Amino acid sequence: MLRSAGLRELRYGDWIVVEAWGMRYVYEVRAQELVRPDAPSIFRHEERAWITLVTCADFDERTDSYRSRRLVRAVLVSVEASD
Repeated sequence: MLRSAGLRELRYGDWIVVEAWGMRYVYEVRAQELVRPDAPSIFRHEERAWITLVTCADFDERTDSYRSRRLVRAVLVSVEASD
């Protein structure tokens, strides 16, 4: 069953489904982490097809900025035609 979730709710094994160009791409979550806003770790080469979702986290009202980024990384597990 597919459900909608915020990035912080995604856990190892959850699916991320992307529909584009008449195809459905299914990714399986492998990691979720918080990193510094300037961390280069979101840009790394992988041998397999991965998707990395990024959002801001930990808003600091004093500085009016975010202290970290939330990353969710998932590996492609299937591609099929959309209905």
